[in-house]
Amino acid sequence: MTRIVLTRHGHVEGIKPQRFRGRAELSLTPRGVAQAKVVTQRIAVGWKPAVIYTSPMGRCVATAEFIAQRCKAPIQQIGELTDLDYGAWQGRSHEEVRKARPRLLSAWYETPHLVQPMRCA
Repeated sequence: MTRIVLTRHGHVEGIKPQRFRGRAELSLTPRGVAQAKVVTQRIAVGWKPAVIYTSPMGRCVATAEFIAQRCKAPIQQIGELTDLDYGAWQGRSHEEVRKARPRLLSAWYETPHLVQPMRCA
């Protein structure tokens, strides 16, 4: 039976205060590297991945590389796994966007499929 194990990249800057990070190239912090190593251990103990699929974002590739090296599995980058393009919101905190565009941010929380932040300065 095929199993899919989903993981998230390790910690990066911009978590607190919460920011729209999206497609910003952010490296793993030392904490993020430690987290990637822990998830690698867990995966290596519980599964034998045939392939590691990852977003091409550096933080994701770095996390995938730890897993791939330990599990001796190839990495395949998939562009469709890239994070959202937040456009004008990129790098801004949720609070900054809330102050500048409160109704738009509320709409994004309630109906994200109807809001395109990349077009909303």
